[in-house]
Amino acid sequence: MSAEGLTNTETGRKIWATRPKVTSWRNRYATAGIDALVDLPRPGRPPVVDELGVVATTLAHGGPSTSAFGVSQWLSRLLDQHLGISFTTVRTWRKWGLQPDVGTFTFAADLK
Repeated sequence: MSAEGLTNTETGRKIWATRPKVTSWRNRYATAGIDALVDLPRPGRPPVVDELGVVATTLAHGGPSTSAFGVSQWLSRLLDQHLGISFTTVRTWRKWGLQPDVGTFTFAADLK
């Protein structure tokens, strides 16, 4: 979105993030590239998540439709609200290679 000329505020609105968060991401990327955007290890006990349950719920009935929300592709924060699960639980997608597509979900090519 930056390459398209959008401001941090405009980008934040589109991805449901705050302007300071977008600024932070852009600064990290400018300093160290794409590798700087990877989640860092977090302190404390690892969360216990029913990963298969998240995947099954996400894919149930062909995946939830985005049309009711006026978006063409699912965003993690929007889907967590729709499914009634936490945002961090939605991160299970990445681990299982599940990718939001236009109005549906697909598995990453390397898992097919």
